[in-house]
Amino acid sequence: MRACRRCEALTSGSEGAVEALESAPSPEVARILDEDEVVLLVLAPSLWFVPLASLGSIAAIACVTLGMAWLSRFPAVHWSDAQAFLLGGFLVGMRLAWQMLEWSMRVYVLTDRRVLRLAGIVSRRCDQALLKEIRHTTLLATPRERALDVGTLLFAAAVGHTGSSSGSATGFTAGFTLGSTASPTAGSPAALAWETIRRPQHVLGAVRDAIERYGG
Repeated sequence: MRACRRCEALTSGSEGAVEALESAPSPEVARILDEDEVVLLVLAPSLWFVPLASLGSIAAIACVTLGMAWLSRFPAVHWSDAQAFLLGGFLVGMRLAWQMLEWSMRVYVLTDRRVLRLAGIVSRRCDQALLKEIRHTTLLATPRERALDVGTLLFAAAVGHTGSSSGSATGFTAGFTLGSTASPTAGSPAALAWETIRRPQHVLGAVRDAIERYGG
């Protein structure tokens, strides 16, 4: 089994250190790394990923639940408002449970060669971009996310150097460009995102430091 030789922490000027995981990367991460590849940072999304990513679905469930509760006043309807709210609560719980499982399966990795995102519950997926091919790193955060000190880090790279792969017997096989089932257009940008990360400004500084140090 392949494993990284060491795990480092990067600093970003006055912003302070961003600590890497103290323990060794998981076997799944180690298996896809080159023998001499150095892991600089291993992150998981913030737990805020669970409610923030579920807000749209929960709002839709709430609207349907209220509609069903309102309809329950008519004699032709064979459910009560209590049953409607019980169903709505069950669906919200299931949605949050699924999102929690998705959160537990996400891993963001920075090495001295590339950035990676591992995700997927039924089918594992690995998206990656070489540091030397990353053109831009951008921090995206809504006002709500800024209040929670979380954000999404977006990496833009030339197509052909940002790719994705899905689970196989060896862990991963060649796949399609992140976010698209079609073949990429030559010269168009490809994007990879680390979603809902904690202390996003510090992580952005660490990534830019790594690109400057190793991406030349």
